[in-house]
Amino acid sequence: MLHLPPDLVRHAIQHPKVNYISFTGSVAGGHDVDKAAAETGDFKTVALEVSLQGRPVNVVPDILHSLGAKILRTSAKMLISILL
Repeated sequence: MLHLPPDLVRHAIQHPKVNYISFTGSVAGGHDVDKAAAETGDFKTVALEVSLQGRPVNVVPDILHSLGAKILRTSAKMLISILL
């Protein structure tokens, strides 16, 4: 775990030995972290926990949100069919 000033964050994210980034901070900082990771051209896992006006907000890409909703609907349908 590293606590870095903003000017060193991009450099650390783009290092080839870094493959997982967990960030807690502002929405703007989260966007910067996500963008820096995407620009590397390598697959890097990014976990963001950002806050809006001091309130934490979890950022989940739309595709994961959509997939999660489909899984929940399918699971609910399967459970109902088993119980009936």
